[in-house]
Amino acid sequence: MHDSGPPAHHELPRGVWLLLALLVAATLVLGFCGFYYGPLADDRPIRRFFNALYETLPFFVLHSPKLEPEASLPLLWARWTGACVALGTIMLAAAKVFRMEWRYLRLWFMRNHVVICGGGWRGLTLARNFLQADRQDRKRVILIEKNPQSSAVHQCETLGIPYIIGDASSARTLKTAGVQRASMLVVACGDDRVNVETAVRARQLIECTARETPLRCFVHIENPDLRALGRQKHLIAADSQQIEVSSIGLDIYENSARWLFQNHPLDWLEPITAESPWTAHVIIFGFGEMGEAVLVQAARIGHFANGKRLRITIVDRDAARRQDRLLQQYPRLRDICDIEFHNLALTEQAVVALADRAAAEKDSMVTCVVCGPEDTANLALAFKLSNNLKPGKQKQTAAIRVRLSTHSGLSLLLSEKRQHEFFGDQIQPFGMLDDVCNRHMLERSELDELASGFHQAYVEERLAAGESLKTNPVLVDWKHLPEDLKDSNRHAADHIAVKLRAIGCRLARNDGARQVTKFAAQQIETLAHMEHNRYCAERFLAG
Repeated sequence: MHDSGPPAHHELPRGVWLLLALLVAATLVLGFCGFYYGPLADDRPIRRFFNALYETLPFFVLHSPKLEPEASLPLLWARWTGACVALGTIMLAAAKVFRMEWRYLRLWFMRNHVVICGGGWRGLTLARNFLQADRQDRKRVILIEKNPQSSAVHQCETLGIPYIIGDASSARTLKTAGVQRASMLVVACGDDRVNVETAVRARQLIECTARETPLRCFVHIENPDLRALGRQKHLIAADSQQIEVSSIGLDIYENSARWLFQNHPLDWLEPITAESPWTAHVIIFGFGEMGEAVLVQAARIGHFANGKRLRITIVDRDAARRQDRLLQQYPRLRDICDIEFHNLALTEQAVVALADRAAAEKDSMVTCVVCGPEDTANLALAFKLSNNLKPGKQKQTAAIRVRLSTHSGLSLLLSEKRQHEFFGDQIQPFGMLDDVCNRHMLERSELDELASGFHQAYVEERLAAGESLKTNPVLVDWKHLPEDLKDSNRHAADHIAVKLRAIGCRLARNDGARQVTKFAAQQIETLAHMEHNRYCAERFLAG
């Protein structure tokens, strides 16, 4: 463990400094008054003043003069307040000197904690999120950072988060962090090689440790091909029973796309039922990693009861090159949806005209998703689109979803009452880091609850049909299911809300709504048709 130097004075609670200041002031005033007005005070005022002040100072070093039994009450109080100042200062100094040893001591006693590797914005955001969790669910966190000069180290000092300076891929560093006793390991360094090596080292350590429950390990892998391979082949976990490795939860682009359509569905105007004339149309402005994640998620869930294919339009200044790469990665994408590409810079006026034409098409429910890398440019384009597509100009308009990085800054413009009165709910932000990089996204409690229910139903059905683990290796508990199959069940869970809206229902938790216990035969047929299309799309996208 490494100490990067003493914290600044403001890193201690203000109340501590205020209390010390009050004690110092009380000691000075009480001691000065006690000696100045005491019976042994000098008759000459100037000498009397300085003598009283001089006699007061030893109170701060626990070396005050011996007081007579009839000493005044101010002097008695000054002796004790001075002692409190001295002892408090000694304790603060000792805390600074021995804080490194104190951290070591704390690490030995930590159990079921969270170890976060990497002090970048992902790691630091998660550390703060775990720290700010509800008191009853609060987990202790240890951060591992390689660079002692990193701003993450200073923020850990300020927030009181224990940290270790060291190489996360080193077995010694992981042991120091107590990974053998931890409940969760988050590997979010800036290098895929370091992340994979760290996860493998952790697995090797865990396999030599007796544990009641497996260690949940989340690994950030930037390279999409390596990430997909890791999910399909279960490479890092290597069939270990002591560790559950996942490459999801740390991908802000995937998380953002999922959050976007969970909170702002494609059929935003009205649910698309079997008789609906609507065609859902997504226009993606800016086709970087965020734009691609939005496209893939839309292609996964954009399957509606009326059977009309989802339309997707990509607008990007480099659309032609990105089209070739996209279709190489997803060669059957055109079997899932109708997709077209437009080579346009997002600042061109033709971009607004394109959205205007799309919104004017009959029976077209348009969602404009602005996915550029810069908040300022994204919000400017969203306002420009809204000026042309504001309600009342035509029969139906378009929903506008704009990517913003934080809830503060530019996103405050959308929450202002005056702006809301002008734009209404037409413009909605998404992709804020606090929404898509947090404890909830890692644990995925609600999503995994639904997904594991799908898997359990499948296992029960197959076992009832006479199959066994020998004939079908997929018939295992959810926690032992390969990550790519867990993802398949999660994608099915993502589509539940779309299905339920198609038959006039919704997913709710004891909110007083009438519970549905049985579906009609026609509803079941509709749901089965939607699920078949969704499942085919998911398999096509998975290759």
